[in-house]
Order: sequence, then C-alpha cells, then structure tokens
Amino acid sequence: SIGSPDADVAQKVADAFYQAEQQGDLDKALTYFSDRRTKEDWRSHLEHIKKNLGSVKSFKLHHTEVNTVFSGRFYIFDYQVEYSSGKEALETLTLFDSVSADDSPLISAHAISAKGYDPLF
Repeated sequence: SIGSPDADVAQKVADAFYQAEQQGDLDKALTYFSDRRTKEDWRSHLEHIKKNLGSVKSFKLHHTEVNTVFSGRFYIFDYQVEYSSGKEALETLTLFDSVSADDSPLISAHAISAKGYDPLF
C-alpha cells in the first residue's frame, strides 16, 4: 500500500519487541502491540508466556512475508525463540500498518508453538 514501509522497518519493530522481552522490560514490550486487544490483555499474554516458558534467551528470524491489502499492509515474521526454561518455540508475529494511520507497524497477533505450551488466547 502507498505509504507503508518496507519489511525491514517492520522487522526492526519485531526485533525491538524481542529485545525488550530479553531485557525483561514488559512495559517497553507492550508499546509494540496494537490496540487490537487491550493493553491489559497483551500484558496478560506476555506474563503467561514468561510464567510458562521463562524469559527470552535468544531469537532468530527465519521467514518474512508481506501481504498488501486494501486497508494497509501485513508483515508476518517467523522467529525461532529460545527461552530460559530451555524450551524452544516457533513464533509468528503479525504486524499491521494501516493506510489511514501515520504511525509505524504494530503487532496485531503473536502466535507461539512450543512443546507443552498452551496459549492464553
């Protein structure tokens, strides 16, 4: 879509989210989420992850996909994430940049696939 940034800009947002998680800065991590859910819901989501998997130890981007739709652009990033519990997860971050907003892409969905992990939502 016109005005939406390239994938590298959205990837910097995704990487900054994981860096905040790595540093244990929950408040900073929450700034990268959209208003698709309330901040309280996103906070519960992140607290649930930490309780069940531990802190982010490392993360590595494995795949990027960009989809343009009439209302904006979706950026889909697959990451391999290692947690302090020793568990590894395949995580998909979906960021969205709306044509009607003049801001940076924000996380609208965060899906985690890890052995023994039951997502909150």
